[in-house]
Amino acid sequence: MLFLGIDTATRVGSVGLVRAALDDGAVAHPEPGRIAEGGALLAEVTRDTGLGHGTELLMLIDECLAAAGAALEDVGCVAVSIGPGSFTGLRVALATAKGLALGGGATLVGVPTLEALAASVLPGWGGDDATAAHPGVVIAPCLDARKGEVYGATFVVRQPVWRDSVPRLERTSEDAAYAPAAFVEVLGERTPADARIVLLGDGCARYPAEIADALGERARVLSFESRPPSGAAVARAGAGIFAASGP
Repeated sequence: MLFLGIDTATRVGSVGLVRAALDDGAVAHPEPGRIAEGGALLAEVTRDTGLGHGTELLMLIDECLAAAGAALEDVGCVAVSIGPGSFTGLRVALATAKGLALGGGATLVGVPTLEALAASVLPGWGGDDATAAHPGVVIAPCLDARKGEVYGATFVVRQPVWRDSVPRLERTSEDAAYAPAAFVEVLGERTPADARIVLLGDGCARYPAEIADALGERARVLSFESRPPSGAAVARAGAGIFAASGP
């Protein structure tokens, strides 16, 4: 089954197409996490549109489908990043995803933006750095929320459930808007003193002194340019949500 993932929560627009292990709505592997992890990436198109998603998103979708040799009618589920993030970008993505799902007869699934961003560091989800997803590492996505705040959440990398699987994420805080210093406090409260912290998202670049520098040597920053929001990660997360909800 094909899953189309859309993320326009930031200035970057990303669309990914993933084939997950489903057969006529039945789950081949019943565990949602394994469905998501095992999704084969067919194509992904990511572009810094400068928040011009209203004019760019449909072109990104067309490019992604064309690169995969697929048509909209082939898509069984449209997964869309639902925030937190840019209100305008999210509105454009939600309206577009709803229209595509209705027009193509696909299922529509919403995916938390920060969850998909955090999952993008995992091997099998697009991440290629094993040290960033080592069990015990805390993944802390944060996005610029403007007005002196960031949208943030925290996740910890856990051991794989299956022997042939990759690490998984466990959420340790809910999505929320924080002053940068307050986000650092949350990280301190939710993170063991000896744990490494991986920061990603444009909030880190917006407030480097307040976040990364304040955490010192414990923190590692994945630049926004090297690890932007991923439509493929949204598609994989959507596959897991779809599997959990049943056919």
